Amino acid sequence: RAAPLTARPATRDKDRPATRDKSGAAGAGGSSGRGGTQPATVKEEDAPRGPMTPAQALKTYGPVLSDYENEEVVEYQEVWFTGDKAQKIGTMDTSANNHGYDDERGDYVIVPHDHLGYRYEVYGVLGKGSFGQVVKCFDYKTKQFVAVKIIRNKKRFHHQAVVEVTILEHLRDQDPDDTSNIIHMHKYFYFRNHLCISFELLSINL
Repeated sequence: RAAPLTARPATRDKDRPATRDKSGAAGAGGSSGRGGTQPATVKEEDAPRGPMTPAQALKTYGPVLSDYENEEVVEYQEVWFTGDKAQKIGTMDTSANNHGYDDERGDYVIVPHDHLGYRYEVYGVLGKGSFGQVVKCFDYKTKQFVAVKIIRNKKRFHHQAVVEVTILEHLRDQDPDDTSNIIHMHKYFYFRNHLCISFELLSINL
């Protein structure tokens, strides 16, 4: 069970432990940080299979990660995906707008085919609202598509999301056999000062 949500994370808090992954819930630009506009690539045969340690990730993908990511990745125990073919953003040169990862509203800037938490590949935006946005992702650990809700990097929205996570955990715990026709949260985690909540991906956006 994940640790209780009681406080805002420190800068670049690493992925929280998973609460419960549902194995059967399948469903539906900027600079590179290294001075170029096109990211370098890693040959398919050189890409490790399965989770990597941070040291393995840096050895294989270090040249194609941004400077920020080269420091950030060491805080993760497992690295499943690095978004090495994405147009990387983010910088160590300034802390403005969350090192360039947020827009003026505090929304996370979505980069197609980049990673979330070195585990999820972002495919696109499913919806947006006052709370933040929901993106379609592929989870490389569970090998399934999921919907990830990325809460805006603002204190008041974070507090609301903490309450939402508590409710979602209660609903999931009361429906262990998934028979009540309610959407199930897979897990929550923090990434670049954003609270993120992953859900099973359903076919209809209400």
